Amino acid sequence: MLLLSGIQVSKAMNVAIIGSNGNANIVTYLTNNGFTATDFGTTIPSAATLASYQAVVLLRYAGNSDLSAWVTNGGLLITEWDAAEWAINTAHLLNATATSAGNVGGGTPITFSGSTLGVKLNTGLPNPYSDGGATEYFYNFTSIGGGVETLGTRPTNLPAIIGGAYGSGYTFVIGYDWADGFPATSSNSGTLLKNALNSGATGVQIPANPTSIAATYTVLCNGAGTSLTANGAVGTVYWYTSSCGGTQVTTGNPVNVSPGSTTTYYARNYNNGQFSAGCASISIIVNPRPTVADLQATGTGIKWYLTSTGGTALASDVQLQNNTHYYASQTVNGVESTERLDVLVTMTNP
Repeated sequence: MLLLSGIQVSKAMNVAIIGSNGNANIVTYLTNNGFTATDFGTTIPSAATLASYQAVVLLRYAGNSDLSAWVTNGGLLITEWDAAEWAINTAHLLNATATSAGNVGGGTPITFSGSTLGVKLNTGLPNPYSDGGATEYFYNFTSIGGGVETLGTRPTNLPAIIGGAYGSGYTFVIGYDWADGFPATSSNSGTLLKNALNSGATGVQIPANPTSIAATYTVLCNGAGTSLTANGAVGTVYWYTSSCGGTQVTTGNPVNVSPGSTTTYYARNYNNGQFSAGCASISIIVNPRPTVADLQATGTGIKWYLTSTGGTALASDVQLQNNTHYYASQTVNGVESTERLDVLVTMTNP
């Protein structure tokens, strides 16, 4: 899923330029158009440094785990030519496969889609557009899966620009050499880059973890139940045992459970197609259910019944039931009493 903002964000956006192809002119062009651009060359900034940038332009260079994590946390990544191979085949930021198509001819025309993002990329450009040697070398995109949008094509409807969310961030994979000969002044490639930065494209926000779980009872007798409520619920709450994301029990909030033994339950939020990073948890302690052997009465040869008269004496291992009357007789010199003691069993956490 994609969230789009109609606000032009260039005036406040910090852009990191990574790789090697026209870096100096790209920095000059972006600076002249209201961005704050920094050229890192072929040194990928640390995670701490990346955190201060809203966008990264990756010029025919491979990223690393810090860069893919930065996208997950909300960054906007724009690639050029063979940076597509890292973004797709290595980092798997988009569900597709990238292979080099080589030189398909200078001035190859690019046709934008009519989708919301396709129209944004096309702003200020003819449709189709071309840019001489900056639309010459291409990558092929195949096996395009769910969540990936084709935003631009080259002749015979071959995808040339694809995009999609990754965690909270978004990636535009521009599979051609748009930075070749990039001028510091206006150009079609510059307009394309500016449009991508101003697109407002982001990924779906990952929901926060539930903050805690409340239970009507945290200590139960075997066979009893309790209600669990996840605090800080967002969207649908998934419930698990074993671990966060382990064995799914149910969904909803609150839920009723009746564990047969002491069990830890995990609650995880699910919203807009994304699970929260973690879970809240609670342990429900299950004690053995009391039996007839736990009943106490003073006398000789005590027997317990479910009726005040007649019936069959209960075995000592019969489990007790809540709010139930039990009746005790005693046997003296082989004679069982006709009167029985009435005992009402009430369990605190039945």
